[in-house]
Amino acid sequence: MLLKDRLWRALRIQIDVGLHVEEWNPDSIKGFVKKEISSLQDEVWKRFMANVDVNYKLKEWGYERAKKLLMDELRFTEEAAEADLDWYIEQPTVPLSYAVGWKMINILRDYEREKLGKKFSLYNFHKKLLNQGSIGLPLVIEKEFGKKALKVVYEEFRSEL
Repeated sequence: MLLKDRLWRALRIQIDVGLHVEEWNPDSIKGFVKKEISSLQDEVWKRFMANVDVNYKLKEWGYERAKKLLMDELRFTEEAAEADLDWYIEQPTVPLSYAVGWKMINILRDYEREKLGKKFSLYNFHKKLLNQGSIGLPLVIEKEFGKKALKVVYEEFRSEL
């Protein structure tokens, strides 16, 4: 495997894990200063990249403007900014896959929170999500949370399309 491919794989795993981190709010990560900083940085990156992605694809911004914004606002090096933009251009379904996963995880979290009530633990929820490693989210949901949870996630996801 080429170094470039290994770096992209590592970055994608990092982004994937970042998407499992709860949305930025005090209840979700209290007591974890390092995680708060990491989560906030990840949240800023995701929202900014969504903005870049939409504006670039709608041809509101050109490649150079998007690259400059990544460099100025997120302190990317020129190489990192180009690599991110190239990734979004070459693999446009990847960000969509992350968005789908994010939505499924939020539906599952709400279901588990309602089901468990005061026994719900965000830490344990994320631990279960990450417990199976890098396999498809539906497989993780079924194995860690059960078939009923997977059915609930699918039904609610479909109802929102």
